[in-house]
Amino acid sequence: GAAAWLSQVSLVALGIGTGALVLLIGQILWGDQRYLGVLATAAVIMAATLVVRQLAELAENRRLLAAHLAQEERFRSLVQRSSDGVLIVNRDGLLSYVSPSVERLFGKDSDARVGARLLDLVSVDDRAVIVAAFRQQGGRPRVIQTRVQAGDGAWHEIEAAWSDLRDDPVGGGLVLTCRDVPE
Repeated sequence: GAAAWLSQVSLVALGIGTGALVLLIGQILWGDQRYLGVLATAAVIMAATLVVRQLAELAENRRLLAAHLAQEERFRSLVQRSSDGVLIVNRDGLLSYVSPSVERLFGKDSDARVGARLLDLVSVDDRAVIVAAFRQQGGRPRVIQTRVQAGDGAWHEIEAAWSDLRDDPVGGGLVLTCRDVPE
C-alpha cells in the first residue's frame, strides 16, 4: 500500500540525502564552496523525508492499535454476553477468569470467582474426572459433565467444553465453556 511505497521512497531519499550530507560536511571541512547550495538542499530534503516517513509510520501504528483495540473489545463483548459461562483455570487449578454469565449458571452467591479453586466448585464425586482432565496435556477439546453447587446450595448439572491453552501465552490456562444440562 501507500505506507510500503512511502517507505521505499524514503529509503532511497535517505540514501541520497546521507550521501549529500557526507559530501556537504566534506565540502565545508575542505573549504570548497562550489556545491554547497545543492548539498544543503539535499540534506534538507533528506530531513523532510525522514519527518514525513515518521509521521506516516505513526499514523499506521495508530491505525493498527485502533484495529487491535476494536477487535479486543469485540471479543470481550462476545464472551461477556455469551449465554455460556467461560472459566479460565491456571496451572495451579485456580480460576483466573470468570465471565459474567457464570453467575447465571452457578448462582449469584456462588464461590465461582477469580482465585477460587476449581475443585471446590464441583461435586466430590466428580473431582476425579476434573483431576484426570486437568492432568491431560494438549489434545483436542473435550466435553465433560459435572455437578456444581450454586450459591443457594442446590446442585446443577453442567456440561463443560474443556480446551487446554496452558501453553498459549494469551489463553494461559484451561478454558472451560459451561452450560446447563437440561434435566
